[in-house]
Amino acid sequence: MVNIAGRSKGCSNCRKRRVKCDEEQPVCRRCQRWNFECDGPRGLTIIQEVIKKPQPKDRQGSRLGLAKRHDASRSGLNSAHASLRPSLRVVGFDVYICYTRENLRRDGFIFTAIQGIRPVDVTLTRSNVPACRISHQAILSLATILFGTQHQQSDILGQGYNMYGDALRQLNQALGDTTRYTSDEVIVAVAVLAVTELLMPSGPENFLPHMSGLERLIALRDPYSFWSQQTPGFREGLRFMILYASLRLRRSSIFAEADWMKAIRANLSEHQIPEQELYDILAFCTVLIAERDVMMANWHLDAAASTQKRNELEEQGHALLAQLHDWKMRWGNNKHLEHYLEIYTTSNSAQGPEGNDFAIVTFMLHKLTLIHVFQILASIPSSNLTTGRVLGDNGSVRITGQFTKEAYLAEKRQAALEACHWVQHYLKGNRSLDMHTSTVVHWTIGMIWRELRNDESTEGNWLRDFMGQKGDKLPRAGYSEHIDD
Repeated sequence: MVNIAGRSKGCSNCRKRRVKCDEEQPVCRRCQRWNFECDGPRGLTIIQEVIKKPQPKDRQGSRLGLAKRHDASRSGLNSAHASLRPSLRVVGFDVYICYTRENLRRDGFIFTAIQGIRPVDVTLTRSNVPACRISHQAILSLATILFGTQHQQSDILGQGYNMYGDALRQLNQALGDTTRYTSDEVIVAVAVLAVTELLMPSGPENFLPHMSGLERLIALRDPYSFWSQQTPGFREGLRFMILYASLRLRRSSIFAEADWMKAIRANLSEHQIPEQELYDILAFCTVLIAERDVMMANWHLDAAASTQKRNELEEQGHALLAQLHDWKMRWGNNKHLEHYLEIYTTSNSAQGPEGNDFAIVTFMLHKLTLIHVFQILASIPSSNLTTGRVLGDNGSVRITGQFTKEAYLAEKRQAALEACHWVQHYLKGNRSLDMHTSTVVHWTIGMIWRELRNDESTEGNWLRDFMGQKGDKLPRAGYSEHIDD
């Protein structure tokens, strides 16, 4: 088939990328701008179209698995060097980045970090990386691994993990440089690698060292200046990762410190306050867990001091329960949340709430926080207290008399059942359960699965059916283990 060439006069780079070439001689401006090797515009005005069968994949490419050069005779380079040409390797990365943008939360921190990234920012294996591009290398490795995983392409997946290894090496170099290791660029890179391990783990709990290291780096920054400079999506991602890792690793979080709490609240809008109050309680939970572990380790050394500490921890746990009760009384009347509270307490049919996901997810976070507090109290040796009370969500007293481990565990189960109701309401609104979904939803599902997977209740039966059908849509690292007994 013979046609008028039309736009085909452009250089081979522009034609392969399907972008307009300015046809400047001897090289076009686009290739000059991106530092590509340009063979110049074509002089022919007639082209011969030939339908060709797919060619076998070149298995002698570079470590990055880059495309085979189509016309090596023009460049005079051998095939090994041609496989590393930027003009060829950007095509695949363009696809991977676009795919990542489409499949991650619009308000999430990865989506924020990926804006403005260029495929040319990727570097070749073992090459030096400018300080301003460490996070780009990490993001491109995530995008490649995500694309390869979702499409079951082992060659692309291997390419992504090679890039991931290079990103780790480059990050280690930056961490050894005292002028760079606390920079935003390094912090973003560590956060991206943590997300990569969370979504597509290369090994059991490999995301935890990244998240823990992320907290140590941020702790070296001034809370007010650092937090105020970040976008809302980035702040949300950091808050989740640091608290989640602290709970898993049983370490006190910096977000329980007064300066960080003030810095975070200074950048909140009014509708974000209810959510942040719950995250503050989770931050205090990390402190109680760490102090509980120290108390148990020293119990045999000083029983009297440990007993006093136990009573203090139990009182602090009850104070957190009181805060959660007060939260429900205050925000249950909030105009943004009242509608969903009414639906939740009156609906027992298949009609789920519509509209404001934020309210549903916030109440889900409330139940998640309750589960954590009751688990901590259940893990503290009983003091046989006979006074005090635990208030239910409607203001009623659920536990009176002696506090026992069994009573706390019963309350934890009840909180898990109620959290399950919120998950059901969330899903009834035809909401997806994928990487667009809030991390709180995934976290809650993981927690209630841990609590109710062997439960013979209606909720337990529903959860087992649900996990059997859609459990593969949860992040592969899972959110099931948080606080041990």
